[in-house]
Amino acid sequence: MSVMEMRMVRWMSGVTREDRIKDEYVKGSIGIASIVDKMSENRLRWLGYVMRREETSAVRVVMKMNVEMKRGRGRPKKRWLENIENDVKAFGLCIEDVKDRDKWRFKTSSPSQIDKNTKVFISPNRYAVLNTDEDSILITPSTSTSEDLDRPPQKDHNAKPVPPPIHIKNIFNFSAFNTVLKNITGPNGFTCKSTPSYLIVQPTDKRTYNAIISHLHETSASFHSFTPPSHRTYRVVIKNLHNSTLHTDFTSALTELGHSVKSIYNAKNRNNCPLPVFFVDIRQQDNNNNIHDITSLLNTIVKIEKPIKKRCGPPQCHNCQDYGHTKNYCNHEAQCVICGENHLTIECSKDQNSPTKCALCANDHTTNFKGCPVYKAAFKKTDHPAKGSDSNTYQKTISYAEATKNHQNVHAELKITDILSSFISNLNSLITPLISLLPSVLKALTSNSIP
Repeated sequence: MSVMEMRMVRWMSGVTREDRIKDEYVKGSIGIASIVDKMSENRLRWLGYVMRREETSAVRVVMKMNVEMKRGRGRPKKRWLENIENDVKAFGLCIEDVKDRDKWRFKTSSPSQIDKNTKVFISPNRYAVLNTDEDSILITPSTSTSEDLDRPPQKDHNAKPVPPPIHIKNIFNFSAFNTVLKNITGPNGFTCKSTPSYLIVQPTDKRTYNAIISHLHETSASFHSFTPPSHRTYRVVIKNLHNSTLHTDFTSALTELGHSVKSIYNAKNRNNCPLPVFFVDIRQQDNNNNIHDITSLLNTIVKIEKPIKKRCGPPQCHNCQDYGHTKNYCNHEAQCVICGENHLTIECSKDQNSPTKCALCANDHTTNFKGCPVYKAAFKKTDHPAKGSDSNTYQKTISYAEATKNHQNVHAELKITDILSSFISNLNSLITPLISLLPSVLKALTSNSIP
């Protein structure tokens, strides 16, 4: 039983014996109770159920029944009562506690691995190779000793979320900029990394992040960041609710159920007609997943699901038109998606007959064109499934028959070649003796024709 359990636990954690990680670390990382303990817990709970019944009940009579029979050779199998005696000793229980059901259930509950404070390990990030240079989050180098390297890493369940990185443009004097940030956040308040396009600043906590963002706004710096973990919302799709439902009623109904609504959006079709579908963003709470259990809202039978992510490429900022971030946390100079000038798209006054211009590659197309070489390069970095660059359609999937078609043709050509070669060799074997007899035949004919 224990061997099977460890095989399943290693399979769930993605650890093999080649990784040379002890069983105690693997069990501690999963944080689940042992199968043997759960079996003992179920036996003891059934014992409590039996002992709380009356003396004349069938289960009590059968438990005390002694069957006289001859056992076979070898070590006899353990009886249920023998296992119960071992479980009672292992858990340190007293039979008198059976009468109190809550106390008995509390004492017979098997502890999890987290309650036992066992050793844990952190598996390596096998997808780190997919990170790009500009998207990677910097971590302050650790000053670990050889003893720390020998000790398996511990999982910190109370670790604070790391704030998002800040991508800054047009830094001409890094020494002066570094000195200013040190005065604002302290000597160890951030780390930096340079790329061809940006200087990436990684704050260590929320306080330093807010301080750096405030300084960049005051100096009108060109930068962008991402949504902090504390500000991210949980989005759901609520279906079958009438499209004329007021957002105030919507918010009040969800607030009564313990959910804090941030925004509501009514979906529309291509003809701009409202649909009975609402996208709702709720603030992060411990009960976010419970919203999927709601089946009725405002006297309407509803269905709540997670939204389907259709994006197949990097996000594009509607402010600076660059890829990899959104306009919510963008402080770069605005650029028009139509003419490429330094203004917002809604302020564009370009004539429809004049040619368009891309703000990223300066070619004669709009900035959101999927055939733009800048988009192709950004799309290639994200390593998404192949998608047509000039047309917004996926490439056709090749079937097994089409994939093996060329191989079948090659085999057919080889087969025909073999037949022709064998035919020619057979024909040659027939013609060769005839040719050798041809001179004698001609000589005989000429001798008979002379008088």
